[in-house]
Amino acid sequence: MTLPRRSRRPSSAPLQTFVVFRAAGRRFALSTGQVTAVAEVPPVNRLSAPGRPEVLGLVAHRGRALPLVDLGRCLDGPAAAAAGGTHCIVVEHGERRAAFPVADLEGLARVPGGALPPGCETFDPVQVVLAAGRERTR
Repeated sequence: MTLPRRSRRPSSAPLQTFVVFRAAGRRFALSTGQVTAVAEVPPVNRLSAPGRPEVLGLVAHRGRALPLVDLGRCLDGPAAAAAGGTHCIVVEHGERRAAFPVADLEGLARVPGGALPPGCETFDPVQVVLAAGRERTR
């Protein structure tokens, strides 16, 4: 028995690759161009930062101390559980970097440009970096 051949139509939109993960009870996708690194969560040096509940502490990454940031609080959502995940995502803006823990690192997804992987939302990772270094005025 011979199966009919399926013709492959060239896609008009180039594929974009995303890192897909769960954090703060939500499913996110960030373009690989927005992610500096994905790493195992190193030991966290807890900080006492009054008025800065989004900063969970400091972690060492490639010889630098980075703030570990609660993504849920950065996005004005519920606090994410700092424990439980084994990975963190590192993002940067200019010379500043920050990391945030993820509950579940799903992997990479390739989708046509302009689309997000199904069931995902996204955010500007600069928000995380700026939240880690922002001065509180309240």
